[in-house]
Amino acid sequence: MTVGISELAMGFTKTCRGCGHKMSLHLGAQATTPQPTVTVQQPTPVPAPSQGPPPGWYGDAQGANRWWDGLQWTEHVQHSMPPAPPAASSF
Repeated sequence: MTVGISELAMGFTKTCRGCGHKMSLHLGAQATTPQPTVTVQQPTPVPAPSQGPPPGWYGDAQGANRWWDGLQWTEHVQHSMPPAPPAASSF
C-alpha cells in the first residue's frame, strides 16, 4: 500500500471547529475575505402541555378515589365506605 504525500499531509492538517474546513483554507489573520461566524443557539424548552384536570382525588370505575398528580394516575387509592343500611322502621 502506498500513500501519496498529499494524502499524508491531509491527515496532519487541522480543521476549523466552527465550519469543519481545513485551517489552510482560512489563512488565519491574512484572510482577504471575512470568515463565517458560527452561532449555536440552544433550543428554548417548551413546557409540557397539561394532560388533564388539576391534581386531586377523583372517583374511579371501582367506586374508590384515586389520586391524579396532574400528569398521571398514581397508585394511591382511598376506598369509600359502603353506604349504611337503611334503618328498620318499627310499626
